[in-house]
Amino acid sequence: MTAPEVMTVHPTDETLAGFIDDRLKANERRAVTRHLADCDECRTFLNDLSDIKAMDEADNVVEMPKRGGWRVAAASFAVAAGLLVVFATDIRDWTYGRSMNDLKAASAEGETRPVEGRLSLDLPYKKAVSVNRGSEEKPSGLDPTVPSELYKAVSVLSEARWAGPHRRGVALLMAHYYQDAILELRKAAEADGAAVPDLAAALIASGSRKELQEAARLSEGSRTPTALWNRAYALYKLNDPRAAQAWKDYLAVDSKSTWADEAREKLANLTD
Repeated sequence: MTAPEVMTVHPTDETLAGFIDDRLKANERRAVTRHLADCDECRTFLNDLSDIKAMDEADNVVEMPKRGGWRVAAASFAVAAGLLVVFATDIRDWTYGRSMNDLKAASAEGETRPVEGRLSLDLPYKKAVSVNRGSEEKPSGLDPTVPSELYKAVSVLSEARWAGPHRRGVALLMAHYYQDAILELRKAAEADGAAVPDLAAALIASGSRKELQEAARLSEGSRTPTALWNRAYALYKLNDPRAAQAWKDYLAVDSKSTWADEAREKLANLTD
């Protein structure tokens, strides 16, 4: 992997004009975007464009904020007005990546919940995705149960400078890259207990006996619905005799939701 291109000096006014008009090559645009992520002066210079609203004819010339004396036609500004929002999003994505709320919104587009366990995002209830783990090899192509926005989020977060392992891990987990998710979420859980339920959910999704045992241990001691669910689900998949009590423990704190309906189904399977 090659190192990202980063500008060590301010882009010229002509380069910024090309950036606004979307005339730069892909590598040039990436370099400018990354420079803007760290340069208040250049960001302010571009943001000043949004304050220019009074234009008459399309061939009028508008005086732009002075930094090097270049002028841009109003037609170029018309393009810029629409592109500034896009560029601002590019800067945010490269710097911070997608937020947890972005991941939650992307997941909402799927017909099933992304994993059997529960995440710290507290996603609305949906039936769990059906996963075939008969092969250790990753299936070719994209998983049709994963919304396309989640794949985009994984791509953006993988390159974001300050995304952090928690968001990266959750995105990878929701896109069914289980082992990669576990690696990121282990790092996150060492620094922040908020990532522990997501690590447990990733271990449940990966599903080896050792991983399920670890997920159950990670979820012990907490009385939150998320932790109780993950512990019960891990024990259930292990065929552990403690699973029935674990589902009862879950139902003691949540007896009316659609999550509770599934818990009762799992408990019934154990007692029939």
